[in-house]
Amino acid sequence: MAKKNITESLQVKSPCSQNWNAMKGGDKIRFCEHCNLSVNNISAMTRKQALRLARQSNGEICVRHIKNPRTDAPVFADKLYQIVRQTGIAAGVLSASLAVSTSAYAQSQENDSGEPKVPVLRISELSYSDPVEKNDDAPRANSAAISGTVKDPNGAVVPGNSVSLFNEETNEIRTTSANDVGDYEFKDVAAGKYKIKFETSYFKIHEVSGVTVSGANAVNINANLEFGGESVTVGGMGFVDFERPLHRAVSEDDIDEVKLLLAKGANVNAKDKHYDGITALFVAVEDGDLEMVATLLNFGAKVNAQDDEKRTALMNLDEDAKPELVQLLLNFGAKVNAVDKEGNSVLIAVSDQTDAKILQILLNHGAKVNARNKDGQTALMNAAEADNLENVRVLLAAGADVDLKNGDDDTALSLTSNDEVKKMLASYGAAETEN
Repeated sequence: MAKKNITESLQVKSPCSQNWNAMKGGDKIRFCEHCNLSVNNISAMTRKQALRLARQSNGEICVRHIKNPRTDAPVFADKLYQIVRQTGIAAGVLSASLAVSTSAYAQSQENDSGEPKVPVLRISELSYSDPVEKNDDAPRANSAAISGTVKDPNGAVVPGNSVSLFNEETNEIRTTSANDVGDYEFKDVAAGKYKIKFETSYFKIHEVSGVTVSGANAVNINANLEFGGESVTVGGMGFVDFERPLHRAVSEDDIDEVKLLLAKGANVNAKDKHYDGITALFVAVEDGDLEMVATLLNFGAKVNAQDDEKRTALMNLDEDAKPELVQLLLNFGAKVNAVDKEGNSVLIAVSDQTDAKILQILLNHGAKVNARNKDGQTALMNAAEADNLENVRVLLAAGADVDLKNGDDDTALSLTSNDEVKKMLASYGAAETEN
């Protein structure tokens, strides 16, 4: 079967249940003594590193990864970092838009006893640089600070965790985020009884009730989170590589090899049958590689070439995309209102995961904000369902209709699970409806 995305070519074939935490090694690779195999944690690698590993091994390798439940595609360290950054900054309260689902693949399908085998996974530590805000003002009388550290079951800190403080007497709510070493702090907390709620992707929501603040006594509340909603599946890894050398060179970020292949006459607009007939430009755009995109365009890549699903390269924008890359494609004539077989416009296709700046550029170039696909879905619905506050904000400011419904009679408001997104939609007139 053809794949739109090379990362989707990683497939689970058979289950396995060896304990990752019992294996010896580091965050990226551990040794399974039961299976006598090395297990590679590709969610601690960048996408390019993981694909290079899979390509070099021809898929004959044991790996573990975190799975995005929306797309079933692996989530890699570079993407996971961006997701944490985006949701932590934009939403304030981090929702479980990427509710945990973990997967790993075993090199062989079963062990000597016929029992399935594969690691139970731990989330690797990721850098987070959004520090807890400091307030040097003198504390108010009869107020205190509540602080603590957020950790996972293995004792590793959880950066970027959203922490909410609920006053159980006045219903006042304050929110903050843990810094890069998992520390959080609320200053100037008035006397009273409180509940503290810890939320982040891949972990169960953790609540601490009955926290009492009296006078100026500091209160320390640490949180030990549990992995939540895990579905561990493992098996022999299947890997489908690109059919064409040019596509492989682009995927490997080998600009010199790309130029050499093109100079020798490689067809820059050739389509790869393993991946829905995409051209090399699709791969470069998905990787967010500005220099590669410019090279392909300068060698005659058709900016509006379509794959088998009638998608264009502009629809392959994701978290890697930078404004300069989008502007380059538009300067070469990319059609901002192109639609695929399902009726998805460029704006709809990229509204859930690209940066808000990207959406603004597309809107500035005439993207239709209320375009709908064959299911009635709009860009606003996609952004709301992904709990992407900043994208919702940009689309609303551009005139997105909050009252539109899709084929399932859902509105943007009914699709989101994020309180901040709900407030934003409500401020533009969205009202709760019964389906």
